[in-house]
Amino acid sequence: MIAAVITAAAAATALAVLVVIPLPVEETGPLPIYESGFTYYDIEAIRHTLAQRGIEVSDVSAITDHTIGRYCLYPAGDGNETITYCTTTVVRGPGGETLGNINIGGGIDSPVMAVANMETYTLESEREHVHAIFVAMIESLACECWEEESDEYETPRSWFAAAEAFYAESGRDSIRSEVKGLGDTDLLLEITSGGGSVFRTLLVLK
Repeated sequence: MIAAVITAAAAATALAVLVVIPLPVEETGPLPIYESGFTYYDIEAIRHTLAQRGIEVSDVSAITDHTIGRYCLYPAGDGNETITYCTTTVVRGPGGETLGNINIGGGIDSPVMAVANMETYTLESEREHVHAIFVAMIESLACECWEEESDEYETPRSWFAAAEAFYAESGRDSIRSEVKGLGDTDLLLEITSGGGSVFRTLLVLK
């Protein structure tokens, strides 16, 4: 079962709202994160899925230098010591417009996190494409088990919609929504605004 958490945060302050829906999570003695879950090659599955919607994912570029933290970063800095290798791709919509990046990072042999960073003018613009990208991330890197494991939201899209509605109604510059224990992963969705843009970020964490 998965556990869902929604929070709201101002850009420069601590979390302001916390709603927790606890669900039982079975202890199954998981493998170490480097020996389980998604791999760097799963970007090919994401690329194939999105191509069917006219969304292009570029060739992979590897990052190993001091700029790695700009592309592959754990929330709040947790676990960054495990990220020594990162791959990045550019995502473009059907019209050729750049939507953002999909980055996967961890050790040279196996990743521990993946992140999709999407930038649009408004919450409504490119919504269908952003949601399609996030669904492809979840189904390729976590599992295609949402309906079986989620009691809170019927589909990933209903989770995105709930988070976006919460963001719009909160008046905050930033909100986060978490899904714990989907397959072997945790999910973090963050929505922020600034500089005339809305930034939607989905992290998939082992």
